[in-house]
Amino acid sequence: MTSRMKYKTFRNIIAAVVFFGMGGSCYACYGCWQANLAQEAAAEKQRSEERRREEVAREARRRAEEERQRALAQTQAANLTPHTPTGEAATSPGAYWSKASGLRDVDRDVLSALQRPVVDKIKDAARGKPYKLNVYADDAKRFNRVKVDLDRDEKEDESWTIFADGRIERKVSTKDDGTMDGHFILELSGWVSATAPRPTAATTATPTATTTTAGGPSARPVDLDMTKLRGSLGVVDKVKDATKGKPYKINLYSDDLKVFNRAKVDLDRDDKWDESWTWKGDSVERQVAPADDETYTEVYVWQGGAWAKKP
Repeated sequence: MTSRMKYKTFRNIIAAVVFFGMGGSCYACYGCWQANLAQEAAAEKQRSEERRREEVAREARRRAEEERQRALAQTQAANLTPHTPTGEAATSPGAYWSKASGLRDVDRDVLSALQRPVVDKIKDAARGKPYKLNVYADDAKRFNRVKVDLDRDEKEDESWTIFADGRIERKVSTKDDGTMDGHFILELSGWVSATAPRPTAATTATPTATTTTAGGPSARPVDLDMTKLRGSLGVVDKVKDATKGKPYKINLYSDDLKVFNRAKVDLDRDDKWDESWTWKGDSVERQVAPADDETYTEVYVWQGGAWAKKP
C-alpha cells in the first residue's frame, strides 16, 4: 500500500513538472508570436508610409509636368508678331509686363519692385532670395534701370533698361564676368532674343514664304518659333519637344542654366536631327544635314536679317 502511494506521488510530481514545463514553453511561444505580430505591423506601417510618400511625390511631379506643359502650350500658342506696348506700359510697366508668359521668379520680383513708390535707389529689393536686385530712378520720377546679381557673387549678371514708353530690355552676362553678351526684349509672349531672327512685315503676312541668302533660308516658321521660345521659356538644362503639335521638333539646351545656348531641330519628326544650332554671345550658327542623316555638312550664320552660308 505504501509502495503504491509512493508511486502515485511520484507520478503526480512528474505530471506537474511536465505540465508546468509545457505551460512555460507555450507562454514563451505566445510571447514570440506577439512580438512577431508587432514587428510585422510596424514593418507594414513603414511600407504603407513609404507608399504614401511615393504617391505624394508622383502627384507632385505630375502636377509640375502639367504646369510646365501648360506654360509651354501657352507660349507656343502666343502670337509671334513683336508686341508694341500700350500707354499702360508707360504708366505702370511693372504691372503691365507681369502679364507676360514664361517669366522667371527673378523677373516677377523685378516687375514687382517697379511697382513700388519711386525713390532714387532700392538696394537689394529681393532680400532673402538667392539673387540680388538693385533698382534705380535716375531722374527720381520713374524707375529706369535694374541690376541683377543672380548668385550674389557681387558680379552683375543682368542689366535691365525700362524705357519711357514702357519697353523693357535685358542684357545678360552669360559667362558671369560682367560682359553683357546677351540681349533680350520683353514681349507679352515672353523674352525674345534681340539678336536672333525676328519676324518682319513680309514674313508676318505670309509666314510660309522664304527668302534666301547664299542658299540659306531665312525667317522660316521654325526660325520664328526658335526665336520666341528661346527668349520666353524659363531656362532649364533641357526642354524636350518645345514645339509639340507642330510638323517639326525643337529641343533646347542650356549648358550654364543662364541662357539657352544650343538647340536641335528635327524638321520632319523622323527622329533624326536635321539641324544643330549654337549661340555664342550675339551670334548664332546653324549646322545642317542636307541628307537627313545627322551628318552636318553645311553651316549657316545669321547676318543682315538672313541666313548666310559659310564657305
